[in-house]
Amino acid sequence: WLDARPQENGRRAEALEMAIAGLLEVVVINLDATDDPHIIFETLNARGTPLLQSDLIKNMVLFEADKAGVASDSDAANRLWRFTDDWWRNEIRQGRLYHPRIDVFLNYWLVMRNREEVRADDGFSVFRRYYGSANRPIGEIAADIGRIAGYYRSLEEESISDMAMFLYRWKVMEGGVLTPVLLWLLSSEVPEQQLQKGLRALESYLVRRMIHGVTTKNYNRLFVSLPDRLEDARAECAGDVIVEYLGSQDAHVRYWPNDADIEDAFMYRPVYRVLTRGRLRIVLEGIEAELRTGMAESDSVPRGLTIEHVMPQQWHHHWPPPADLGDGRSPEERRNRRIHSMGNLTLVTQRLNAAASNNPWKKKRASLDEHTTLFLNKDLLANAPAVWDEAAIAERAKRLSRAAARVWPHADKI
Repeated sequence: WLDARPQENGRRAEALEMAIAGLLEVVVINLDATDDPHIIFETLNARGTPLLQSDLIKNMVLFEADKAGVASDSDAANRLWRFTDDWWRNEIRQGRLYHPRIDVFLNYWLVMRNREEVRADDGFSVFRRYYGSANRPIGEIAADIGRIAGYYRSLEEESISDMAMFLYRWKVMEGGVLTPVLLWLLSSEVPEQQLQKGLRALESYLVRRMIHGVTTKNYNRLFVSLPDRLEDARAECAGDVIVEYLGSQDAHVRYWPNDADIEDAFMYRPVYRVLTRGRLRIVLEGIEAELRTGMAESDSVPRGLTIEHVMPQQWHHHWPPPADLGDGRSPEERRNRRIHSMGNLTLVTQRLNAAASNNPWKKKRASLDEHTTLFLNKDLLANAPAVWDEAAIAERAKRLSRAAARVWPHADKI
């Protein structure tokens, strides 16, 4: 620090002397043989900023390891507790709040091993109870935490190639509640076929419920129970266990929507208004991938495309007025709802979106025909009638729902 600016050496040296000699305070706590430094550490900061749950857990691990002679020096301690880089201290969102990543991971690890919900502020208490009842050496538990941490980092960084598409969609859906299940699957030597079967079931369950608009409030309890079931079964049939478990949920709050439910949601639910753009995009991207043939130049779907309304939101100027079906409902209100349904949505580039904008159907159709390479739009053009109206939207919604059902099949088809 002194050498960084030689021209300021004198002033900097004085400041350094003042800081060390006059401002730095060192507290020394002398302990008797009967004092427990672990308990003292827990309560030291009671009047200041609360210690992280991970700080308390780390302290307990190192204290117990020192007692057992496992971590007698700093090198041994670092091997025992590996969370030293800033990546683990970065704050990430969990639910509506932000927590350091290390605390989030330890919470997931505790859920997986203890098979119960763990509040964000109760991780240390749960860990202490777990250690007290596990009847395992602290070094073995610390090694397990370190091993599982490697899998957790791979999930967070989406670095598992065989799970790339699942992880991309999982992140978009903010499916952190699945993390203990995923950690169990990755760390339990599950055969690849069973792993992929389990992942497909988990993704299908989440996507179908997202499309259908079913509540997510019960997810914590639902998925906390799954590692317990997996632990009781053999790793060789983990995928089968997941399919059977999710498929057997018959309560409405845990229901796995069937194909008829998906078709209904595609036809009538204003998904553009109720789903985030990212979540809506992964549904359309999944359908695009399903529609591609084996002879296409590429089987990868471009990311970052924009969502386009075939019939624009501002339809009044260039589109014929909606027909009155004589059912007492306002034709305009029905159309304003239907234009946000899946049958009226597609993917295009930002430039094509801007160019098409609120153009009439004839002009928009010609523009798509000239520029698009997506199978989603080829299907739209191949089946589109001369007039794009509510009936055309409904017909396309049925076709897209059938494709979506193949991408995300129900339990009985996995």
